[in-house]
Amino acid sequence: MNPRLQNTSADALRDIFAKANSLFERLIYVAGARDPETGRYVDPLLSLSYAANDIDQQFREQHRYIFVAWLTLTIEKQYAELRRHLYGKREQQALIQKMRQQEWYERLIPTNASSAERNLFRSDFEIVTAVACSYCDVQPNPSLPPSACPRSEFQHAPGSAAVASMSWRGPTSLCLAAPRRNF
Repeated sequence: MNPRLQNTSADALRDIFAKANSLFERLIYVAGARDPETGRYVDPLLSLSYAANDIDQQFREQHRYIFVAWLTLTIEKQYAELRRHLYGKREQQALIQKMRQQEWYERLIPTNASSAERNLFRSDFEIVTAVACSYCDVQPNPSLPPSACPRSEFQHAPGSAAVASMSWRGPTSLCLAAPRRNF
């Protein structure tokens, strides 16, 4: 493997990521490059200049890195990332509903993620999109379990906004500063 080519393809990928507005957009981009049939990462533009194995390796590493970075965000910051991604887009309700479909968000999880990471991502993502649904006045996905509904009160961290109960139709107060789970 040519280290110069590998560094160049990594630099090209970082340049692409620099144009994304949020960490969430980078996660969507890198996950979307994975071919569901082969599990390999492909990018038609990068493949014009770089070897397929180098592209696959760089995307695989970046997918893992971005995914872990997403998991380390608080629920509040994950929600802000999602809102940043949705900002200015038409049909936000339909987009959120699509995101809430299991086959859509499961693609965001790298194949080498641990079971604990997968479960944390799923639960966080269901909470974040449920609140986004409430914010956009979207009906919840009936296929989600009742535990995905953010009806209960979160304990709020000192200095965060007060937390009131939330229902499917909309939060009475938006605060997502739920304590972060530690492994």
